[in-house]
Amino acid sequence: MRIEPYESFELKGDAERILKALLRYSIFLEDPRGKSRRGQIVPRYYLRRYLIPKLNLTLSGRDSIEVEPWEIELLFTDPKAFESRRRMRGPDDKGPTDDLFE
Repeated sequence: MRIEPYESFELKGDAERILKALLRYSIFLEDPRGKSRRGQIVPRYYLRRYLIPKLNLTLSGRDSIEVEPWEIELLFTDPKAFESRRRMRGPDDKGPTDDLFE
């Protein structure tokens, strides 16, 4: 599992402090050789899978999350907001326009 930024970024404040702590304790591994879809050299961050206690899906090396620079900051500062923004809707979830078609 990896986080792939679309373009280069610079974190500030709490987000920078959290990322440095995650790298220091090897929760994420940084690979500075990544190339984004937009052609820039950007770091990729790999999650160490053995730290995930239980997972119902099998992860492969191809699993990745492509994010905008502001989404990386959101991931570190407010993970719940990041999760709700990136979560796919299930069959029982209502979207913003579902009320129009009832």
